[in-house]
Amino acid sequence: KQLMKLGVEPSSLIRVPFLDVHDEKLIHTRNEAYSVIEHFSSTQYKKYNFAICCSAYHLPRCFLSIIDALDKNKCNMESMKRVYTMPGDRLPWYHKPINHSQNALVPTQHGIVPLELDRIKRYTMKGDISTLDRALEYLMWRESPSESSKIHCQNLVNTK
Repeated sequence: KQLMKLGVEPSSLIRVPFLDVHDEKLIHTRNEAYSVIEHFSSTQYKKYNFAICCSAYHLPRCFLSIIDALDKNKCNMESMKRVYTMPGDRLPWYHKPINHSQNALVPTQHGIVPLELDRIKRYTMKGDISTLDRALEYLMWRESPSESSKIHCQNLVNTK
């Protein structure tokens, strides 16, 4: 509803089907990221850039998961997507319990931040999400129209 108030046409919003690519029978950030990349790589939306929307506290891990899925999907620079992030509805930071991972109740959204940072650290060490360095390389490519950054990023993708 908020996006439509800003002039976004309902027909441009796409609900991505969930694909359980790792046969885990559980929806979580990593397999949602793979579903998004698989969907946008194999449909009529293949050449479009897109934005992902989630809670503000979750945006960093979500974005790192999307970049990891792009890399592991072996997207080359011609098919690499420019992905943007945007926070969803503003949730209260200090006054209200929030349902977090797998519907666990956390006293406040503020209390979720350390949990998210811990997950980023653990999942990066496991290789389940992109590293922060790789995310910065991706952002450099995404924001730069120059041919040299495309070549630099292409070399990074090819060496992974």
